[in-house]
Amino acid sequence: MSRLARIGGRIGAVAGVAFVAFVGCIVVLSTAAWAQQAYPAKPVRMVIPSAPGSGIDRMGRMLAERVAGSWGQPVIVENKVGGASAVGTDFVAKSPPDGYTVLLGFTSIVQVPVLQPKVPYDINRDFLPVSMVAYVPLALAVRADSPIRTIEEYLSSARSSSVSYGTFGNGSTPNIYGESLARGAGVKFVHVPYKGEALALTDVLGGQITSSWGSLALLSGHHRGGKVRILAIASLKRLPSLPDVPTFVELGYQQFGTVSWSGMLVPAGTPRPVIDRLNAEFNRALASPDLSKTLSDSGIDPVGTTPEAFGETLARDAVRWRRMIEETGITAN
Repeated sequence: MSRLARIGGRIGAVAGVAFVAFVGCIVVLSTAAWAQQAYPAKPVRMVIPSAPGSGIDRMGRMLAERVAGSWGQPVIVENKVGGASAVGTDFVAKSPPDGYTVLLGFTSIVQVPVLQPKVPYDINRDFLPVSMVAYVPLALAVRADSPIRTIEEYLSSARSSSVSYGTFGNGSTPNIYGESLARGAGVKFVHVPYKGEALALTDVLGGQITSSWGSLALLSGHHRGGKVRILAIASLKRLPSLPDVPTFVELGYQQFGTVSWSGMLVPAGTPRPVIDRLNAEFNRALASPDLSKTLSDSGIDPVGTTPEAFGETLARDAVRWRRMIEETGITAN
């Protein structure tokens, strides 16, 4: 082979490598540009692993409507209930990582793996965080005409008679709270699981059960309307919308400082520009004064964080909830 031919071959090889690199850059830049400019090009599905009418469901629908108006694309809410939220969570885990199926989950996503060792998804492997949406404090309520007016009276009643509490399922956050309260006070309650918090509240109002745990988004209106009496809230501080209702923490039950929250996640592999677009749009909706006030008035504390900050919350609360679950010994069965 002539010297000229060898030089030509080297030039061709270098050019080939440069061309591949150039094409690679084009693909990466095109993908990023598509994600930032074209997304969403079709309806986005928001999966909520909670029953219709729940506090999370109400908040999710308000957010979906607001973001859909901004995008010009529908955000369709789908409730997929079952397995203490595992059914809906697993559905999203197995969905295409393209940003068109998102999960509006809550604390159960870090609780279920402790309660169900064979849960079909792995929160660290199968998901990427988008944003913590809000703190969603839960509360314990009795019917308004109940003789029980305080937590101490509630516990005293449990020592002398049967006291039942309803939740939205075995192994749910309210179930963990209820059994943690019983353990700390040295009493026993009768746990009555339902397929949704609204159903539990219905039976409190009907007198079938003594009390019910639920979100303030569901309970606060009934409390103000004189139908139920909220005894205490699982929150670090009293809520401006219910200034006369104490927190469990101030009553001496420090474990209730681990507050329930709601957050958005997407399947692992979702492009970062898509995550950033979701984060920006939903955080913008949460920050709007009218929606923020509506949520706050219903007992929901809108937050809106970076994906990284929400990831830190997931890791921290996974440890906290594992400890509470193991102390109570409850399961999701």
